Amino acid sequence: MPDGVINPEIKDAKNLIFCFGKQIPTTKVLAVRPRSIGVSELENSFMIDFLEVPNEQLHELTQSWAKSIANK
Repeated sequence: MPDGVINPEIKDAKNLIFCFGKQIPTTKVLAVRPRSIGVSELENSFMIDFLEVPNEQLHELTQSWAKSIANK
């Protein structure tokens, strides 16, 4: 995009896209369920960001995964 602006501290960025759910009863569910975890590479570190997952158990799982790779 010609007018796009990216923070110069961000060297690279990726979205990990996944679908949380115990059931996928119809194809339409996939349109509203995708979640993503943003991984940004900075000069000397990485940032992992995600929004709260509505399902508490799955939110805890996401949070646990993010914390498990911190400082490795």
